[in-house]
Amino acid sequence: MDLGIMFFSSVAGDDSALAYDQVLEIARTADAEGLSSVWLPERHFHRFGGLFPNPAVLGAAVAVSTRRIGIRAGSVVTPLHDPLRIAEEWAVVDALSRGRVGVSVATGWSPVDFALGPDRFEHRREVGRQHTEELRALWRGESVRRRTGDGRTVELSVLPRPHRPELPLWVTSSGSRESVRQAAAGGANLLTHLVDQDLSSLGAAVAAYREEYRGEHPGRVSVMLHTYLDEDTDRARRTASEPLLGYLRSALQLEQLAHGVPEEDQLFDEELLDISHRRYLERASLIGDAAHCRAVLEQLADLGVDEVACLIDFGVPHEDVLASVGRLAALGRELPAA
Repeated sequence: MDLGIMFFSSVAGDDSALAYDQVLEIARTADAEGLSSVWLPERHFHRFGGLFPNPAVLGAAVAVSTRRIGIRAGSVVTPLHDPLRIAEEWAVVDALSRGRVGVSVATGWSPVDFALGPDRFEHRREVGRQHTEELRALWRGESVRRRTGDGRTVELSVLPRPHRPELPLWVTSSGSRESVRQAAAGGANLLTHLVDQDLSSLGAAVAAYREEYRGEHPGRVSVMLHTYLDEDTDRARRTASEPLLGYLRSALQLEQLAHGVPEEDQLFDEELLDISHRRYLERASLIGDAAHCRAVLEQLADLGVDEVACLIDFGVPHEDVLASVGRLAALGRELPAA
């Protein structure tokens, strides 16, 4: 099984320069330790993920700071952008990294994000599918038709040309049958998580994906998990507990804000928040010592998972995260290859 790292910090903070320094230091450490990939998200207008408005921009910085690690968007919200721009930006990152790029596409869910394209929100799934197909075609060197500022219709292709001829593509899924089918039918890889799934429903989603997959090459299933490794499981959970609780609270704040509830009017069911917090700590994460995390990874491998995208920046102190990445890499070297 391959192990990569994923960023999705819940607090942009006052010193974004320091935060980006830390992102790049972690990416360099993961690269030197032999981890498979670094995933960079897209999020807008909120402190939950607010460091990451454009994964291609930060991906370019990671590209010139590392040597071998895969650089992946996790995810690009395709309905928000013209595929021409997505292809241009990621072609630059692919050239800078000598072919280490991969992109997971998502349709988005927050109405606030669609301030960037309000007319596309209602039809975001259809728009997302169309944009994804255009992105793949542009990456291969094909052209798309567009209307220019003076009213002409022209055929446009992308420059610079990417380093690799075919774009490694994932579809981001919460586990819904529709999104799993979209990934499988399109021959794309699958990026999913345990936010809305338990291991049983994850297994069903992976099985459905394998059954319906129509790609030329074997599809890959990647699963995002909150991750913090320490030498002792109890100590790992003590260290991660408060940051994880704050992270989950921030996620709920974003969800309520997306549905029009101002922060000053937001209410939380503390009992449900505590249940969710304990679920992540005990059953839906890689938070523990190497033996505990190996057992979780073996369960995932049995379900057909090929890779774990380890979300490492949910609030644990930076030096502890660096140490955890080292332990994660050591564990990864003990695992059977994917």
